[in-house]
Amino acid sequence: MKKQYGAWLLIGFGLFMLLGFISGGASRGLVANAVAFLLLVVAPIGAGITLIRRQKQEKLSAAQETRKLLQSAREKEILRLAEQKKGLLTVSQIVKESSMNASEAEDVLHELIVKRLVDMRTNPDGQVVYEFIEFTDAQEFEQRKLESRLIRE
Repeated sequence: MKKQYGAWLLIGFGLFMLLGFISGGASRGLVANAVAFLLLVVAPIGAGITLIRRQKQEKLSAAQETRKLLQSAREKEILRLAEQKKGLLTVSQIVKESSMNASEAEDVLHELIVKRLVDMRTNPDGQVVYEFIEFTDAQEFEQRKLESRLIRE
């Protein structure tokens, strides 16, 4: 917050000096006026604008980092739950047993599908089930594969 006040003070100072240049006569030479204008008007305004932009960029970076950390924590929460449930999860189970709502759970599951950590299937009752292959028993996995083939036929 202090940076922002400083930035606005620099911009205000530069604008105040600009008023002085506009209202005052050019009693010095052209080179001296140009140097004074650059030092007293352009530099403070430019520095103020740079500070404001940098602060906004830092806020965006912090927000992105927070989102990444939250996404990672949610993925870990779902993976732990999938391990407990032997590799099969539904969105309602995730909502019931975690801190996520349905929309958040679906978003995380979609990301896990993109990362190829989970497969989405529909069970015979029409319920969407997410299967985490690395947490399923090999024998159970083959049985489910056989069942899904029979259902398709």
